[in-house]
Amino acid sequence: MRRLLVVGIIMLVLVGGGYLALRATAGDGPVETMAVTRGPLASTIELAGTVAARATRTLAFGTAGTVASVEVEESATVAAGDLLATLDATTQEAQLAAAEAALASAEAAIRSAESRLEADRDANAPRAIRQADRAQLAAAEAQAATARSQIAAAEQAVGLTELRSPIAGTVVTLGLAVGDRVVGGAGGASGAGSSAPGSIVVADLSDLRVETTASEIDVVALVDGQAVTLTFDALPEVALAATICEVAAAGRDSGGVVEFSILVCPSRDEARLRAGMSANVSIVLASVEDALVVPSQAVRVVNGSPSVRVLDADGTIRTMPIEIGISSETRTQVLSGLVEGDRVVVGEPDAGAG
Repeated sequence: MRRLLVVGIIMLVLVGGGYLALRATAGDGPVETMAVTRGPLASTIELAGTVAARATRTLAFGTAGTVASVEVEESATVAAGDLLATLDATTQEAQLAAAEAALASAEAAIRSAESRLEADRDANAPRAIRQADRAQLAAAEAQAATARSQIAAAEQAVGLTELRSPIAGTVVTLGLAVGDRVVGGAGGASGAGSSAPGSIVVADLSDLRVETTASEIDVVALVDGQAVTLTFDALPEVALAATICEVAAAGRDSGGVVEFSILVCPSRDEARLRAGMSANVSIVLASVEDALVVPSQAVRVVNGSPSVRVLDADGTIRTMPIEIGISSETRTQVLSGLVEGDRVVVGEPDAGAG
């Protein structure tokens, strides 16, 4: 009975010196510990992103028709204003020619009416004749104005049968072929990067970026110019230094979670990068060159107070309150409470060990 009482006292939690202590007996089995060390430490946010072109335009005809020609191939380089494809413009060109002919006729009528009015003045023609000639001049001028409007509309219609690139870049998707029937739409270009039937996608690949999103919790720590490291699933040996070049001012709802768009700009080009590749975005929030660190799994937080369990040389395990600084996914900085070389408990004995 006395022996049991002594063992019970040893196993009690003792309060003193600012920590709790207990003796690990052989029956508990070995505990897993790791040493407190020093080294560089960085606190980061890890995000998933996608390599994207600086600018992408999805181009489609603004009118219905049949594709008459395709002037480019996929992967072709184009300049701003280059012709990409045309529709059969027979009807539109005929309408333009008719409007131009109407204008020519109206202008001839204007010249004729002006000549008659001049002759009326020279001959001091009766007032009724002069009024009739002036009426004919006014009618001819009205016909000319109508023809000019028709020409403008016809030129616009002819223009809609031509598909031109608004930006310099590379044809990344070619969704048109000669003979295709296109429905047409209200506009000829959109900023969306995804292709659509009857469209051509042109992207400016001269300055690739990485697009990602951050939660409303993470975004408050992000600012333009913040350091970023980029890695890529397709290029495991590549790590690019980069900076945040744009943080969205407003978030958007994504399945009940508010997300903010983040644009990351690499500091140098990497020829093997392609738009659409997956990217891993590591954003440095804070760093310490010579931090005293422990494994994060060793840190316990109770009621907001962090602590670790330290294994002393004599086998005593004591709970030591600590003050912590920055942390990574695996390590936590210790500001006070431990010294380099202390051993902290990171794993419990196997409950089945005997």
